[in-house]
Amino acid sequence: MALELKISRGSVQTIVKSDMGLFPYKKRKAHFISAQIREKRLARSKALLARLASFGLDETLFSDEKLFRVEQAYNRQNYRVLSSSPSSIPQEYRCVQRVQHPQSVMVWAGVSAKGRTPLVFIPPGVKINAVKYQELVLDPIVRGLGKTMFNNRPFYFSKTVRQPTQ
Repeated sequence: MALELKISRGSVQTIVKSDMGLFPYKKRKAHFISAQIREKRLARSKALLARLASFGLDETLFSDEKLFRVEQAYNRQNYRVLSSSPSSIPQEYRCVQRVQHPQSVMVWAGVSAKGRTPLVFIPPGVKINAVKYQELVLDPIVRGLGKTMFNNRPFYFSKTVRQPTQ
């Protein structure tokens, strides 16, 4: 733009920022959400609100699980090694190691207005399917909450389900 206007780059920056009140912003990464996915999310949200209206938040248990990977964190923007030359940097500081299948642990937890559940650590190597989920989480943890956390009253169990983006 400065070349087209035949003025300095600094002048263009001053005009844009001071006179026009504009500021440069970096684009952010975001998941593409199609109209179809947006409609599905809206329908699921309305269904959840309807269920919550009949049960109420006090009688609702929300749950989710998270897979934690054990590997070195890395941010290209922030991590720098100061050196006079690349050859003077020790080998262990030159690279961030990545492996095909890093060690990981899956943890399940639930929370409600009445309190929280104990953390459930899924054993390594276990593939979670409906049968394993019932065996490791539902039977030993959730079934007993009606008596303990919810004082023998009915409660609504809300398992977070994530749909893959298309």
